[in-house]
Amino acid sequence: MGQIKQYAYTVDDQIASVSYANAINPTAGMTMAYDPYYGYRTSMTDGVGTTTFACNPVGILGAHQLWSETGPASSGAVSYTYDAMVRMATRHAT
Repeated sequence: MGQIKQYAYTVDDQIASVSYANAINPTAGMTMAYDPYYGYRTSMTDGVGTTTFACNPVGILGAHQLWSETGPASSGAVSYTYDAMVRMATRHAT
């Protein structure tokens, strides 16, 4: 009778998609894509559009941590830096 949230997973147990059954109000689903080597999220697509994610490369502070995310339309981008303890040092939205 109520809305059902359904999950699909990748072979390594990360969320691949979310869909909604029996929604009273139409609700767009969502799909995720991941880096095949390191497993971090590279994109998410939902009813608004696609958001892309990039991670820092090996050899710099914050390796494999989120470096930037860019959303659909005019939502802009967000970038991050990390300190030597791999703690977020800055978050810059444009």
